[in-house]
Amino acid sequence: MSHQADDDIITIVTHQSNDADFVPPKKRFCSINSPSERGIFVAKVFGVVGLQLLATTLLVAVCLQSTTFRSLNLVALVWSAFVICIISMVFVIVASGYLLFQIFWVGIFTACLATMTAIACVQYAPEVVIHCLVITSSLVIVAVAVPFVTGVDLHSLHGVLYQLLIFGIIASIIFIFFPVSSALQMALGLMMILVFFVYIMVDTSDVIHHYDTDNTSVFLAAMNIYLDILNLFLWILKVTVLKSDC
Repeated sequence: MSHQADDDIITIVTHQSNDADFVPPKKRFCSINSPSERGIFVAKVFGVVGLQLLATTLLVAVCLQSTTFRSLNLVALVWSAFVICIISMVFVIVASGYLLFQIFWVGIFTACLATMTAIACVQYAPEVVIHCLVITSSLVIVAVAVPFVTGVDLHSLHGVLYQLLIFGIIASIIFIFFPVSSALQMALGLMMILVFFVYIMVDTSDVIHHYDTDNTSVFLAAMNIYLDILNLFLWILKVTVLKSDC
C-alpha cells in the first residue's frame, strides 16, 4: 500500500464520523443547557481528546523506534484497524447509557486510529514527524481558541466543509490509481489542511453551543475533534514530504 493510501484511510473514517446521518441529530444536539453544565461538558470533551492524543503520541513514538513494528504486515494491520474502528464507532452509539462499555469502545477506537497513524508515520524520518507535530500543535491551539475567544457559532459551515471533504476523499482515491503532478497533490493537500483546520473550529463551536451534555455526546464530540486533529497532522505530513521532494 502506498503512503498516500495509508493516510487516506483515516480521512475516510472522518467522513463517516462527520456525516450528519451517521449519528441521529436528536442525540447529538439539543437546545439549551445551563452554563455550568455546558462548562463541565466542554471540560469532559477536551479531557477525552487530551487522553486520546496522549495515547496516540506515545504509540507513535514507540513505533518510530521499533524495528519489530516495521516488520509487520502493515497493509493487513491498517485495514484491520480501519474495520475495527468503524465497528467501535457504531458500538459507542449503541452502548448509550452504559458508560463502561462506551469507554471500552472509545478506547478501541482510539487504539485503532493511533495504530493507523503510527503506520503512516513510520514511513518517514522521525525528525519530519516531529516537525509536523509541532506545526499541527500550533494550528490546533489556534483553531480551538477561536470559538472560545470569539463566541461565534460556526455550525452553518458544516455543509460547505462536508462537500469539500467528499471532494478531497474522491480526489485522493483517484490520485492513488492515476498519479498526478506533485503540484496538484500539493494543492489538494493544502486544501485539506484548510478543511480540517476549519473543521476543528466548527466542531469546537458545536461543543460550546450545540451538543447535548450526556455521556454519549461527550464521546462523539471527542471522537470528531480527535479525528480532525489526526487528519490535519497527516495532511501536514503529506504536504511536508511533497515539498521536500520537489
